[in-house]
Amino acid sequence: MTRRERRAFYERVSTDEQSERDTIRAQDKVLHKTYDHCFDEKAETSSVFAGTFRDDGVSGTIPMDQRPDGSRMMAMIRRGEIDIVCVSRSDRLARDRGVAEAIAEEFSGREIRIESPNEHIDLTSPAGRLQFAIMCAFSHFEREIIRDRTMAGRETHAQNGEFINGPIPFGYDVKNSVLVRSERIIKELGITEADLVVEIYERCANGESLLSIMRWLRAAGVPSIKRYYNKKSEKYKELVWPRWQHSRLLDIVNNEIYMGQRVLKYNKVGSNKYKSTPAPIVQIVPALVTRDLFERAKEARQKHISNFNSPRRSEDYVYLLTGKLVCGSCGFNMIGNYQKPRKGHHNEGRVYYACSHARGRTNARRTGEVCSGPVYVMGDKLEELILERIDDIVARPDRVLESIRAQQLERHGSVGQNEAQKKALRQRLAALDRGRAGLADLVSSGDLTADEFRAKTATNASEAAEVRRELELLESEDTLAEALFGQLRDAEQLLTTLTVEWPRVRAADYPRVALRDFLKPLIQRVVIRKDRTVAWTILFDNRSVDSAKLCNFVSVGRPSIHLIGSLVAASR
Repeated sequence: MTRRERRAFYERVSTDEQSERDTIRAQDKVLHKTYDHCFDEKAETSSVFAGTFRDDGVSGTIPMDQRPDGSRMMAMIRRGEIDIVCVSRSDRLARDRGVAEAIAEEFSGREIRIESPNEHIDLTSPAGRLQFAIMCAFSHFEREIIRDRTMAGRETHAQNGEFINGPIPFGYDVKNSVLVRSERIIKELGITEADLVVEIYERCANGESLLSIMRWLRAAGVPSIKRYYNKKSEKYKELVWPRWQHSRLLDIVNNEIYMGQRVLKYNKVGSNKYKSTPAPIVQIVPALVTRDLFERAKEARQKHISNFNSPRRSEDYVYLLTGKLVCGSCGFNMIGNYQKPRKGHHNEGRVYYACSHARGRTNARRTGEVCSGPVYVMGDKLEELILERIDDIVARPDRVLESIRAQQLERHGSVGQNEAQKKALRQRLAALDRGRAGLADLVSSGDLTADEFRAKTATNASEAAEVRRELELLESEDTLAEALFGQLRDAEQLLTTLTVEWPRVRAADYPRVALRDFLKPLIQRVVIRKDRTVAWTILFDNRSVDSAKLCNFVSVGRPSIHLIGSLVAASR
């Protein structure tokens, strides 16, 4: 009995083609109308239906293995479960010559036929495969022509002042295909959306921060609404969030469209993804705010931006532990922050360090990982704690130098003992070599049998290998000792330099920027542990301190700081 061929339908449509003539439903209708008779079991050449594979919204320039249903079909072809692939047109398989050539090569290698109601596709010959690739390339050319025409039409509409599909700026509506001032009433405030935009700018220009404006909108219960306009259907799509976000307000106060000019940047016709040529188009729209109000709001916002570690920073606003402070609970860095003095209070601004994964931080929202440890510490107290520790080291350099010299002396003594041990091991190795030569002489004289020779030689070789391992170990220890001696010698020089330079650096009038740069190579790492202790690594020193008091700025009052442990010299 002849094996029945297995026939599969492949249907594909890209996103831009969905709005034109090609749809999955139309392709499916054509294929069933053309090939349903092939599945009649009474026919002489009856086929088995292997299934329908649909890639809806997938570009024909994507390789078949990277398409959802295309990859399933290719897997069945490689398992030998499909013999014929039916498509409405060849460009359903590919719209790129490279993709078409890859399909033709694999299909012909596995003897897979392609059938189409409108085209004759023969992959059994080189000419047929070339024809298939050219047909797909022409389809790609047709697609590029359609794309350029679409871009040209969009640019023409934009130059005529018409609104193209997309999000509508808050405070505007679309009428007769152009942007107009929105007259939608916000019932919670009793004003229009356009008036709310003006109110936001005026509050910002009067010195109110965007965070304060956000809280005002949230307290009033005003929802955040974003609208999208579809020009073809002339319908709006609304997305509503119950709470305003700082980022939404920032987009509003930075958008120059509210001054009456909308700048659109489209690629010119003929440009491609490798060479994009922007052609800005300026549309005149109703202005909601004056340029003066826009500039005043922009200038007022600059006063709310922290100038810590910025090029025009004040010397009082520099984080000394930048890049050195680590949260012991989650392992991520802690970032410097500044809290300005509150109005009506006599307290000064405060510096503090916060874990980059604390609740509410951008990293925590992005990754979903929220730190469970003490996420805030008082910056001024922590920095002073580290500086005082360096003060102690500089005030008593003799203790550190004495410890360094003791370690050098201990290492020199160890090296001397190693030399004696290495000499004894070399002598033992030479004796074993002589013994092996003597065994050969005993065999030659007949005083030692062959079996005894092999046994004694194996024992000799085992002992020699053990001696060599011990000798290599001692030589490695000597190499390590020499390296450590060099490090300790360098540390002694650094401590001498620190003793000379530190009084000048520690002076009250010394620039904090220069102080931070001086501390960078000196402070290795500072960890805020989960049990509220500080562990730091400074050159020549490791220490831990109860840091509960460091957190009282953002929590309740706690016991004062006290030192624990003692000086540990050369602890790196």
